[in-house]
Amino acid sequence: MSAAVRPVMPPGGHAVRRLRSRVTDSVPAQFFLLVLALSVPFWLLGAAFAGRSTGLPVNIPISAQMAVCPLVAALILLHRDGRVHAVLAAFRRAVDPRGVAPQWHLVTFLLMPAVMALSYGVMRLSGEDLPPPAIPWTALPVLFAVFLVAALGEELGWMGYVYGPLAEGRSALRASLLLGVVWAGWHVVPLLQAGHGSSWIAWQCVGTVARRVLTVWLYLNAGQNVFAAVLLHTMDNVSVFAFPVYGSYYDPTVTGLLVVAAAVVITAVWTGRTLSDNRLGRAAPNSPAAPDSPAAPDSPAEPAGPRRRGSPPTVRPGSEERWRRPAGGPRSRPDPAPPT
Repeated sequence: MSAAVRPVMPPGGHAVRRLRSRVTDSVPAQFFLLVLALSVPFWLLGAAFAGRSTGLPVNIPISAQMAVCPLVAALILLHRDGRVHAVLAAFRRAVDPRGVAPQWHLVTFLLMPAVMALSYGVMRLSGEDLPPPAIPWTALPVLFAVFLVAALGEELGWMGYVYGPLAEGRSALRASLLLGVVWAGWHVVPLLQAGHGSSWIAWQCVGTVARRVLTVWLYLNAGQNVFAAVLLHTMDNVSVFAFPVYGSYYDPTVTGLLVVAAAVVITAVWTGRTLSDNRLGRAAPNSPAAPDSPAAPDSPAEPAGPRRRGSPPTVRPGSEERWRRPAGGPRSRPDPAPPT
């Protein structure tokens, strides 16, 4: 009886198989590939209707309807994993403004309009020939409703589903930059179909990556609430098309540099590791610990002497809370499902 011949693995074959398994088993990789596959029909549709007028005053290609793809991809993966209940919880979380502090609501609504206003001022001071501000107040509610639906389709996927596992083992800044690069690259085809040049698209991608840093920062500081990310995304798009002549004079170079500057300041103040640890807001201790003190005043030492039988052990301060930190730190746990 002849022995079975064992197939010979080519050199490097084991490493290739391990790498392929790691990629296919990765939640972010599966999500990104699925979003890409779902977007292809929209890109083909946009190419088929390229150059045709949509009858709208704003320059939005048909392929921009791919905004639903991140949400659809998240729903497919959740259904595959038997977590349909998480879908309803995600929807409730995305439309529920409760739990967000009032100051963060102000940041959500005012941050991007302030950036656009500053961008307009910089362009005027630099000598560019810009028409006077003429905000289309009557069209703003319609734009807000349209962009709100689009932001829901995107942020339920980007922040509600994939950010958690993407941030596992990474700092919040690194995770937001990775997500921002994917997000920016995903927009390149619609931007090309909208008739923009390579330089315009390049600077828009720079600003898009920085915008994701702002979105993650707001999401974490608002209690990991997807609603905050949705509103920031909505106000960003509304502010762009509120620029003179429905965004025709919008300059991604100036705006992108301003958004990058805002992201740098936020990273410096809230730390890149978590994007939620405000260095300026840290409370200083009332009195410093004495040099020979065995423990600081806010960290009481464990009582001396043996512990009585049956009594609960003394817990170090903060040991029970170390896994409850906002997602994005090195110790955060994976949470592939939308936040509930």
